[in-house]
Amino acid sequence: MCRMIGFISSKPIEVAEYFEAVKKQAQYGKHAPHKDGWGFATYGKDEFNFKKSLKPIWEDVYKGPSEAEVAVIHARQASPNTKIIYQNAHPFVFQQNNEIWSLIHNGGIKSYPNSWGNELDSKIIANLIEGRIRNSDALTAVKDSVNLIKENCVFSSINFFLASSKVFIVLRLSDDSHKLFYKIQDDLFEVSTEPVETDWIEMENSTIFYVQKIENTLKIEKIRIFAEPDQNNR
Repeated sequence: MCRMIGFISSKPIEVAEYFEAVKKQAQYGKHAPHKDGWGFATYGKDEFNFKKSLKPIWEDVYKGPSEAEVAVIHARQASPNTKIIYQNAHPFVFQQNNEIWSLIHNGGIKSYPNSWGNELDSKIIANLIEGRIRNSDALTAVKDSVNLIKENCVFSSINFFLASSKVFIVLRLSDDSHKLFYKIQDDLFEVSTEPVETDWIEMENSTIFYVQKIENTLKIEKIRIFAEPDQNNR
């Protein structure tokens, strides 16, 4: 399991408090410690920054932009028999359709087809979306990729955040031990593996939040994609 947090805002906001929230979850939260590296991606006005580190997040400091309009931060807890290397740290970043996309994932996927490659399951998700986003919008690419995983794999959780400078997509499709929590304000959408404050709401299973930044406002859609996950996928 991993710990992760993200936000999209209509205006720049401080990033450090989100780093501190993930650091606390990674060191002291559920299923801690999440010590196998960490990373972030931030989007500001005409600027993209990201970092991957193999240090435990609580042994490092945040040196990224002080403010951002979109950010994702991830602390990794490696699955058994997976390597602690930079390539396996999150986020997984790719460029398509004149946008830089960043994906972070919490969960486990097994038994995927050999044709998908021999990479980390989280990287497989990013690869599937990258391959489909070339010829469609991000939401369709996500839905198609998740359908493929659900039809071909055994999984505990496919929970992930996919971000660009103008789009933030959150998927929860998981067993009961992998949850997500969110908070919505007029100009801010936040999501995390653990509630940051008592007023954060648990995200329903088998749903997507599709958030678009349009000029100075956020358009937030909540979309149900499946019935509850089949028991054999837990």
